[in-house]
Amino acid sequence: MALLTGGKTNASELLFFQATFDAASLASVTSRDDVITVTGVRFQDDQSNPIDKCVIAHQPDAAANGIYVANCRVTADNQITVRLANPTAGAVDLASGTWTFYVARY
Repeated sequence: MALLTGGKTNASELLFFQATFDAASLASVTSRDDVITVTGVRFQDDQSNPIDKCVIAHQPDAAANGIYVANCRVTADNQITVRLANPTAGAVDLASGTWTFYVARY
């Protein structure tokens, strides 16, 4: 994990974490929650400031077109749950890749 510089935040730290994730195929016009093991995130990271969004997910550039991250949150220590959505007319299978998560720690 590393401290990011720049950007405006009221957080005491702005951290980033990376994890490799291979999502299963996502059916047409559906969404699904997937759990990703992300070493170093803490459950209280997402609970400490309920007004602001504390976690942002960035999918790899190789991710298939049409899939987007609808939401993400820390659901336990070392665990982020990402809601993926597929609004397209066909099933999409994301390639395995390295995801980046930006976490505001208050």
